[in-house]
Amino acid sequence: MNKYFKLITKSVLAFVSLISVVSCNDAWNDHYSVNSDGDEAVASLGQTLASIPEAGKFVDALKSTYMFNGTKQLSLTYWDLLNDNQFLTVWLPDPASITDEEWDEYTSTDEDKDHKKVGTEFILNHIARFSHPVGDTKKRIKMMSNKTYESRGDNKTIDGINYKDKNIRCTNGILHSLTGRIVYRPNLYDYITGASTIKSAKGKVYNYRSRNGEIGKWLAQFTKKEIDEERSIKGDINEETGEVEYIDSVMTRSNAVLKKFGYIDVEDSSYIVVLPEERIWDSVYNAVKYYFDYDATDIKLVPVADSLQKYWTNDAMLTDIFFNKNSQKHILDSVTSTQFSKSERFREKYPYHVFQKPYAEGGLFDCVDSIKCSNGVIYIKDSWPYSDSVFRRTIKVEAEDEIFATEKIKTKRKNLRYYDKDSVIRTTRAIEFFSTETKLELNFSVKNTLRGKYRIKAVFFKVDKQATAQNVNFSVDFLWGSGSKQLWNGNQKGSSKKRSYSVGLKDADTVIIGQTNDKVYDFGCGNYESGSSKVRINLICPTKANELHACLDCILLEPVFD
Repeated sequence: MNKYFKLITKSVLAFVSLISVVSCNDAWNDHYSVNSDGDEAVASLGQTLASIPEAGKFVDALKSTYMFNGTKQLSLTYWDLLNDNQFLTVWLPDPASITDEEWDEYTSTDEDKDHKKVGTEFILNHIARFSHPVGDTKKRIKMMSNKTYESRGDNKTIDGINYKDKNIRCTNGILHSLTGRIVYRPNLYDYITGASTIKSAKGKVYNYRSRNGEIGKWLAQFTKKEIDEERSIKGDINEETGEVEYIDSVMTRSNAVLKKFGYIDVEDSSYIVVLPEERIWDSVYNAVKYYFDYDATDIKLVPVADSLQKYWTNDAMLTDIFFNKNSQKHILDSVTSTQFSKSERFREKYPYHVFQKPYAEGGLFDCVDSIKCSNGVIYIKDSWPYSDSVFRRTIKVEAEDEIFATEKIKTKRKNLRYYDKDSVIRTTRAIEFFSTETKLELNFSVKNTLRGKYRIKAVFFKVDKQATAQNVNFSVDFLWGSGSKQLWNGNQKGSSKKRSYSVGLKDADTVIIGQTNDKVYDFGCGNYESGSSKVRINLICPTKANELHACLDCILLEPVFD
């Protein structure tokens, strides 16, 4: 192959193709070359293909398609690659599995031919580095297109396509022939972001990049590409820029959002993604963003309010659409999304992120269409399969996390055991108050509220189980901002209009508090993940703390679902 490099200058050599090992550079050969073992072969991959009549069109495609290094087109074709001395495995597609229009594109010599697309999505999708003979076991094979496919020796298939002939030995590799073709599919990330498309099982192409919610565009904006210096092969230093140039540049892609939800951009992963039709996504997006509405009067929030609303709306909608197939223990019985955690399941009574019988009629994976991608499948729904309770959750303010100690009020933290409504013994932490000089007045600040209706509750426990249950009066000041004395729904509230509620304390009591007749507050905006905590709840009890004989566990803000 040295003859091909006599015409290439030193500056071009620094950009030798990622997929080509035609350089005489020792570092390049050490990085990729594998010595052939086994029986002696008599012809190269190129020569062997040229001797097979049904491989004629594939050979024409190899000879007419130029290789690339990044965005730079080289003067070498893929035919040169198959006649080089590096060891490769080639899967010859059945020409009948490819349409005449596709062959015209693959074998074209026109100036406007998309060589990179043909090379990546067709030629390199049938070539892998190193030796991959077909045996009796199954293995996953990574093609030079970066797509990974399962080859099964037990039923003689790769990606479900049957082998016609296999293990044809060549001087620089192995050749297999197929009864069909290996279809190039985008990975889940590329499909959702619109970087690549493929038809669904029903022949449709869905667009999640230009929709109202812009899920694809939103995901793509968090992606960063960087060069992996350790895995890349360094070349010379550019005399003009002073920067190192690479013979083999290995790029890595990272995305902060995918780190949270699932690595759907990784080729050798296996995910299930549940998405509604685009029109459904649009309508739900408009409904969900209502809850992530921020205070338009807050000078600090105004510049970022729209960005916060867009980010957390998309975040909420993505909560349970990703499922790591490899982590499911009994996928037919139940599945858990990537947001499931055992610790949260232990804390919460509601089974968040868990779905029963997903493949049953009406189940989460019961879909109207599906899209097979290279690293998983997308199930298309004709309705939104989730409830608002996924993101509209109860806000709990633990009493022991607040600081109440003053000269007149002292607190003591206590561990309490109690029976819940299912008669299960549980343990909680609460605080006991000590004061003989003043009435009990407690102030709470609340973060991460959403726009919408809340019911406010306080949870108490008796200190002395032998003590007689008593009536204790509570009233509440609910403030927006620092002493603004105004509710979010615009109703003015003065201290003279406070109302009291009486409750008999038992072992554990949950007290509903509020000013309105139905004891529901309508929040006109939210402060979710804004760094702001403008909500203030003041609990006032005219009973002296020492006479209360109760501990305060927490304050609850429960969303009200209409």
